[in-house]
Amino acid sequence: MRDYVEALDSGGDLAGYFAEDATFTTMETGEVVSGGTACAGYIRMLHHQVFDGRVVTRHLVTSDGVAVLEASLEGTHVGAMGDLQPTGRHVNIPYCVVYEVDGDGIHAARGYMSGSQLMGQLTA
Repeated sequence: MRDYVEALDSGGDLAGYFAEDATFTTMETGEVVSGGTACAGYIRMLHHQVFDGRVVTRHLVTSDGVAVLEASLEGTHVGAMGDLQPTGRHVNIPYCVVYEVDGDGIHAARGYMSGSQLMGQLTA
Protein backbone atom coordinates (compact mmCIF):
# COMPACT_ATOMS: atom_id res chain seq x y z
CA MET A 1 0.00 0.00 0.00
CA ARG A 2 2.91 2.39 0.58
CA ASP A 3 3.85 2.03 -3.09
CA TYR A 4 0.25 2.84 -4.05
CA VAL A 5 0.26 6.01 -1.92
CA GLU A 6 3.58 7.09 -3.47
CA ALA A 7 2.16 6.52 -6.96
CA LEU A 8 -0.98 8.44 -5.99
CA ASP A 9 1.06 11.38 -4.75
CA SER A 10 3.37 11.44 -7.78
CA GLY A 11 0.62 11.08 -10.38
CA GLY A 12 1.86 7.61 -11.34
CA ASP A 13 -0.11 4.79 -12.89
CA LEU A 14 -2.57 3.42 -10.33
CA ALA A 15 -4.29 0.80 -12.49
CA GLY A 16 -1.95 -2.02 -11.50
CA TYR A 17 -2.93 -1.62 -7.85
CA PHE A 18 -6.63 -2.33 -8.48
CA ALA A 19 -8.27 -5.69 -9.09
CA GLU A 20 -10.36 -5.97 -12.22
CA ASP A 21 -13.59 -6.04 -10.17
CA ALA A 22 -12.67 -3.06 -7.98
CA THR A 23 -15.13 -0.40 -6.86
CA PHE A 24 -14.58 3.07 -5.44
CA THR A 25 -17.47 4.49 -3.42
CA THR A 26 -17.73 8.12 -2.36
CA MET A 27 -19.48 7.59 0.94
CA GLU A 28 -20.98 11.08 1.24
CA THR A 29 -22.85 10.82 -2.07
CA GLY A 30 -23.05 7.08 -2.66
CA GLU A 31 -21.45 7.49 -6.11
CA VAL A 32 -19.79 4.23 -7.20
CA VAL A 33 -17.07 3.83 -9.83
CA SER A 34 -16.70 0.23 -11.04
CA GLY A 35 -13.73 -1.56 -12.58
CA GLY A 36 -10.07 -1.34 -11.69
CA THR A 37 -9.08 0.89 -14.61
CA ALA A 38 -12.03 3.22 -14.01
CA CYS A 39 -11.26 3.47 -10.27
CA ALA A 40 -7.61 4.28 -10.96
CA GLY A 41 -8.55 6.92 -13.52
CA TYR A 42 -11.14 8.53 -11.25
CA ILE A 43 -8.77 8.81 -8.30
CA ARG A 44 -5.92 10.10 -10.46
CA MET A 45 -8.26 12.63 -12.12
CA LEU A 46 -9.32 14.05 -8.75
CA HIS A 47 -5.77 14.43 -7.47
CA HIS A 48 -4.00 15.57 -10.65
CA GLN A 49 -6.52 16.98 -13.13
CA VAL A 50 -9.26 18.63 -11.07
CA PHE A 51 -6.58 19.58 -8.55
CA ASP A 52 -2.89 20.03 -9.09
CA GLY A 53 -2.41 18.32 -5.79
CA ARG A 54 -0.28 16.25 -3.54
CA VAL A 55 -1.19 13.70 -0.92
CA VAL A 56 -0.09 14.44 2.62
CA THR A 57 -0.25 11.15 4.52
CA ARG A 58 -1.08 11.31 8.21
CA HIS A 59 -1.55 7.59 8.78
CA LEU A 60 -1.49 4.42 6.72
CA VAL A 61 -2.59 1.35 8.64
CA THR A 62 -2.66 -2.13 7.13
CA SER A 63 -3.94 -5.43 8.41
CA ASP A 64 -5.13 -8.70 6.88
CA GLY A 65 -7.24 -7.69 3.92
CA VAL A 66 -7.76 -4.06 4.98
CA ALA A 67 -5.85 -0.80 4.74
CA VAL A 68 -6.84 2.65 5.96
CA LEU A 69 -5.32 5.87 4.66
CA GLU A 70 -5.82 9.13 6.54
CA ALA A 71 -4.50 11.96 4.43
CA SER A 72 -5.20 15.36 3.00
CA LEU A 73 -5.23 16.63 -0.55
CA GLU A 74 -3.31 19.87 -0.79
CA GLY A 75 -3.28 21.68 -4.08
CA THR A 76 -4.75 24.13 -6.50
CA HIS A 77 -8.14 23.78 -8.19
CA VAL A 78 -7.20 23.66 -11.89
CA GLY A 79 -9.97 21.60 -13.55
CA ALA A 80 -13.74 21.70 -13.81
CA MET A 81 -15.66 19.89 -11.09
CA GLY A 82 -19.25 19.46 -12.21
CA ASP A 83 -20.54 22.95 -13.00
CA LEU A 84 -17.76 24.64 -11.03
CA GLN A 85 -15.03 25.89 -13.33
CA PRO A 86 -11.41 26.07 -12.10
CA THR A 87 -11.04 28.68 -9.37
CA GLY A 88 -7.27 28.64 -8.94
CA ARG A 89 -7.84 28.43 -5.19
CA HIS A 90 -5.61 26.43 -2.90
CA VAL A 91 -7.31 23.68 -0.92
CA ASN A 92 -6.33 21.49 2.00
CA ILE A 93 -8.98 18.79 2.30
CA PRO A 94 -8.65 15.99 4.86
CA TYR A 95 -9.96 12.61 3.81
CA CYS A 96 -9.90 8.94 4.69
CA VAL A 97 -10.12 5.86 2.47
CA VAL A 98 -10.75 2.31 3.63
CA TYR A 99 -9.42 -0.33 1.21
CA GLU A 100 -10.27 -4.01 0.93
CA VAL A 101 -7.21 -5.75 -0.51
CA ASP A 102 -5.84 -9.19 -1.32
CA GLY A 103 -3.20 -10.66 -3.59
CA ASP A 104 -5.07 -9.43 -6.67
CA GLY A 105 -5.00 -5.83 -5.46
CA ILE A 106 -7.58 -3.38 -4.20
CA HIS A 107 -11.12 -4.77 -4.54
CA ALA A 108 -13.01 -1.97 -2.82
CA ALA A 109 -12.19 1.54 -1.70
CA ARG A 110 -14.57 3.70 0.33
CA GLY A 111 -13.69 7.39 0.44
CA TYR A 112 -14.78 9.69 3.25
CA MET A 113 -14.46 13.43 2.70
CA SER A 114 -16.55 16.47 3.55
CA GLY A 115 -17.96 17.90 0.35
CA SER A 116 -19.19 20.99 2.20
CA GLN A 117 -15.68 21.68 3.49
CA LEU A 118 -14.30 21.33 -0.03
CA MET A 119 -16.93 23.64 -1.51
CA GLY A 120 -16.34 26.12 1.31
CA GLN A 121 -12.67 26.34 0.36
CA LEU A 122 -13.46 26.67 -3.34
CA THR A 123 -16.19 29.28 -3.09
CA ALA A 124 -15.28 31.36 -0.01
